[in-house]
Amino acid sequence: AARVRVRIADGLATVEQGTLRLASASAELEGSFGLAGARRGELTYRLQVDSLSDFAGYAPQDTASVTPASRQLAGSARLDGVVAGNLQEFDLRGSAEIEDVLVAGTTIRAGRAEVAWLGARTPQASFEFDLALDSLQRGSLAFDSLSAQVRHRPIDGHGAADLAIYK
Repeated sequence: AARVRVRIADGLATVEQGTLRLASASAELEGSFGLAGARRGELTYRLQVDSLSDFAGYAPQDTASVTPASRQLAGSARLDGVVAGNLQEFDLRGSAEIEDVLVAGTTIRAGRAEVAWLGARTPQASFEFDLALDSLQRGSLAFDSLSAQVRHRPIDGHGAADLAIYK
């Protein structure tokens, strides 16, 4: 079931109600977003999937493996965040968490990601991404954890990336 009710007035789109329910997934959207001029808003989003197995038909399959695990999707996921601003300039911040994920023969016990795209669509835009995964395994290859950080600020020409993998 889905229901979205949006009001547009004076250069501002306001989501009065935005919900989606599909199998074990639910999504919500609410708030406002600027469409013209100096109008600004703040739009929040949230997606919760309690059982990724409900969506196994959409998952990539490992065609090199014939094990049953290569054809499964399991675990749970949550995604939420906010988009603030308007079509000319906005900030996007979001986070995601996963638990007990199995996809295309790879397992991940837990994971968290955070993203921030600030001043988007402007020359001053900056981008940050952090990822932390715990207990990854693909066949006999196993890792205790993986972390990644990416930073980019084109206004001053600085950027950095850091990747750490622990066995």
